[in-house]
Amino acid sequence: MLENVRKKMDKAICLISGSFFALAVLATLLGMIDRTFGLGWKTVWAEEITRFSMAWAMFIIMGLCLRTGYQSAFTLILDYVSEKKKVILNVVILLLITLLFAIFFIYGSKMAIKNINQLSPVLQVSMFYPYVSMPAGALLVLFETVTALYESSREWKVLKIEEVH
Repeated sequence: MLENVRKKMDKAICLISGSFFALAVLATLLGMIDRTFGLGWKTVWAEEITRFSMAWAMFIIMGLCLRTGYQSAFTLILDYVSEKKKVILNVVILLLITLLFAIFFIYGSKMAIKNINQLSPVLQVSMFYPYVSMPAGALLVLFETVTALYESSREWKVLKIEEVH
């Protein structure tokens, strides 16, 4: 069941994050063309759209990158330890990531709510919308770390069973 949920989430996350990234690229391109050729399109909004879209694209995709291994990792220690110690270190790392993103969620939510009445300089939209990208992304990372911890607990049981035999 978890695999079915993940497959659906992966498709939605890739579509949403990709859309935000495409919007950022398009806004940047339009702003650059306007400034380069002096077309007078008044694309002062392009920089804000780019910044807000990139924040959403990055925060939305982080959890998926964590699970699939597309984030950078320092594996020097893991290369020299036994399988049992790798599982233990993986659990410790996942717990630290969970703690970090729980903090991101709590303080990101507070920051989004605190800035609900602040308007962006150009677009005049509530700053709640760009700021809420952090807790939204943190929730997705927390989902991934909690499910990874659950899977690690199953690995731990398999390692214990293998030790007995």
